[in-house]
Amino acid sequence: MSSEKFYLVDGPSYLYRAYHAIGHLSTSRGLPTNATLGITMMLWKILRPEGSDVPPAAGRRRRDQMPEGSDVPPAAGRRRRDQMIDRPTYMGIAWDAPGPTFRHEQFEAYKIQRPGMPKDLVDQLPWVRTSFEALGVPVLELTGYEADDILATAAAQLRETPVELVLVTADKDALQLVGPKVTVLSVVGRTGERVVYDEAKVTERWGVPPARVPDVLALMGDAIDNIPGVPGVGEVTAQKLVREFGSLEALYGNLAVVSGAKLRETLARYRDQAFFSRQLARLDPAVPLSIDLERFRVPEPDWERLRSLWTELEFSSLLRQVPTRAVMIPTAAVPQVDAAGWRAFLARAGDTVAVEPMLIGGPPDQTLVGLAGYSPAAGTCYLPRPLVFPAGTRFVGHDLKPLLAWAQARRIGPSSAEVEDTAVAAYLLNSSRTGYPLEQLCLEAGDEAVPGSLVGVLEGASPAEADPARLAAWAGARAEGVWRLWERQRGLLERDGLLSLYRDLEIPLIPVLAAMETVGIRVAPERLETLAKELDQQMDALLRDIHTLAGEAVNPNSPKQIAVVLFEKLKLPPLKRTKTGYSTDVDVLEELALGHPLPGRLLEYRQLAKLKGTYADALPLLVHPRTGRIHTSFNQLVAATGRLSSSNPNLQNIPIRNELGRRIRQAFVPEPGWRFVAADYSQIELRILAHMSGEEALVEAFRRDEDIHTRTAAEILHVAPADVTPEMRRLAKVVNFGILYGISGFGLAQAASIGRDDAQRFIHDYFAAHPRVRAYIDRVLTEGRERGFVTTLLGRRRYLPELTARNPAARGAAERMAANAPIQGTASDIIKLAMVRLSAALEARGLGTRVLLQVHDELLLEVLEAEREVVRALVPQVMEAVMALDVPLRVDIKEGLDWAEV
Repeated sequence: MSSEKFYLVDGPSYLYRAYHAIGHLSTSRGLPTNATLGITMMLWKILRPEGSDVPPAAGRRRRDQMPEGSDVPPAAGRRRRDQMIDRPTYMGIAWDAPGPTFRHEQFEAYKIQRPGMPKDLVDQLPWVRTSFEALGVPVLELTGYEADDILATAAAQLRETPVELVLVTADKDALQLVGPKVTVLSVVGRTGERVVYDEAKVTERWGVPPARVPDVLALMGDAIDNIPGVPGVGEVTAQKLVREFGSLEALYGNLAVVSGAKLRETLARYRDQAFFSRQLARLDPAVPLSIDLERFRVPEPDWERLRSLWTELEFSSLLRQVPTRAVMIPTAAVPQVDAAGWRAFLARAGDTVAVEPMLIGGPPDQTLVGLAGYSPAAGTCYLPRPLVFPAGTRFVGHDLKPLLAWAQARRIGPSSAEVEDTAVAAYLLNSSRTGYPLEQLCLEAGDEAVPGSLVGVLEGASPAEADPARLAAWAGARAEGVWRLWERQRGLLERDGLLSLYRDLEIPLIPVLAAMETVGIRVAPERLETLAKELDQQMDALLRDIHTLAGEAVNPNSPKQIAVVLFEKLKLPPLKRTKTGYSTDVDVLEELALGHPLPGRLLEYRQLAKLKGTYADALPLLVHPRTGRIHTSFNQLVAATGRLSSSNPNLQNIPIRNELGRRIRQAFVPEPGWRFVAADYSQIELRILAHMSGEEALVEAFRRDEDIHTRTAAEILHVAPADVTPEMRRLAKVVNFGILYGISGFGLAQAASIGRDDAQRFIHDYFAAHPRVRAYIDRVLTEGRERGFVTTLLGRRRYLPELTARNPAARGAAERMAANAPIQGTASDIIKLAMVRLSAALEARGLGTRVLLQVHDELLLEVLEAEREVVRALVPQVMEAVMALDVPLRVDIKEGLDWAEV
């Protein structure tokens, strides 16, 4: 049975290694985390080695969480037995205290060549220390001494105890400490390989016993610590001399027998420097501190503290290693009330109540099983199967859209003026997250835990059949959590200048989206069935062509079979490799198609198969049997740009520029006696660019209602507007929109199929003709680097911490996003405002017309024939007035009897 082990980690050594090993990494709010993550993972793998009671993370780790080539030990994969470590009984961190050490007093140039600590590493130090505390690992430090000296002192003090000391460090200085019951664990190279140094391993590596490592360093020096050594004496020579003579004293006592006149002369000249270098290299075992082993005994992890910290730092790979938290089932009884009791509760509560609804299903068929309410004044109660929402009360909830959809279907409150939504607030405060579960937000806020999943509450029953008392306790605890979260969020929204965006846009949008989901859009399944049959015929014909061209019955859906045919049989050039072989992705096939017909046929087949599976086959299955309509979900809390997204199914992604996309859209039809009307903002992002940049040429063009692409073509091609051809205009259109997205010369060359030199010249000429656009982009990037985020005209934030990344590729991508985010985000805000105000205008006029879809800069409405002329006049009037810019907003109106017509 192995003895107890004390792992003492050289903190500064691994802090810097982690910082440099993991590229730029930060939270979605911009807090740098690469060093914190790296050193935390290294400590975690010592505290919870393979085979411990915590399972390793499931699935693949995200590349941004653990890049290839990291010096941090990998969490996955089996290690050789000689690389595995025992779980420590004791563990501590040796740390450098601020200020100079005794070595700086002895040698002013000690470590002078080292640059100052990078700012993004300085910013992480408090989080690193917090991580040590959360892991339960104490820190050892003392002013005037380095972490290395603390390692030496620990080795000296623990030598007479039964504890085995394992020094975890990558510094070669520490190898001098190896001896009986003292080993060094080093993680080396880009593979993260673990090497354990005992006395034999040190002698094998350095050619001398541990005690003589300082003698070797005295001769060879140490560039990292600026220890001078003897000029011209390298590692091999130093090891040979110490091995041959036994010590520095013996070497200089027998200098005459050293072979090589030049070496003898150099050694003699730098004798004092050699002995001084050894003095610097020797670690001090007499740091005045006492090591109490019990202080360093490894405790069981504080799982909730780690969960909270790693959630805040967004360490997803580590979070997967935290044991799944049991569902918190509240035990406090929550009173169940009837309608009268609910009204009495609201009267006691005051003007605001936090609610947690229990809903089953989704639009248009959903059932409200129960509703919990909470306020500090009235406490908590639970209303089974509520039927009314008395007016005059403000309701605070978390993701209230389903509740509002349920209420709208019954023509009862609350209105958007009477709700607050903590999920929407969380989204505005940080739109880069991947989700906004109430229990996680409360945990991050340092609040008490609130229950999450219903599974433990239901115990296998459906919500309608579950114990009402348990449901009441569950919903009541969540309602109280909503209240506490909202109290915190109000101040944060005001601090970040987001309160107006929240109240005037995002909250009023909730009932609009709820109504759109409930209404849905009508589908003609027979049109999709016809299309599916046609696609089958086209795919069969393509498959015959593929088999003929391949010379065999190859499966076009098998990348492995396709690779064999393309690269082994037909000898086409393989352009890209993957872990499993040669790539046959879209980019590869498009390039190969230039020289052989088979890749082109494969691309056609894949496109048809995707359209058939995604739309022609899938959409009929999603038609609601009662309404005959598809009820997509509009996601308000997903896109970091502020745009809405659509899911189940995604109706925003149907191809628009090809015949097949048109055929799919033909299947979406209005009710008999109704028409579709589409309202599309014309060139809205370019108009926003003109406003935000103040570029006079653009402002003037839009005010005069000129064709902006024709004008740009004339400017960059140096021709008269009358001489601009359709091809020239298409090129200018690519340039105009490419500028919005920070396109490079290479990107423009690819997008426009032109030479790279021509592309670069067009970009140069564009900025020459529009200097304020260049100045605007530069200003946005400067402000983004300083603040860590960019904003829309309405104050919506897009956090882009990678603007200061050391990695040029990551930084460049962030710069492109930063240049575009204020423009694209403002366009998103404008279309959302249009949805809110248009819905209000239709309701105010008592019109039956309804908004069905929002796709990019377009709204699709279903309009009664009798309201057609009124709506055609009203829609542009409302949409063009939602925001005052220096250039006019323009809305194009089209109508038809299916979606393709508009």
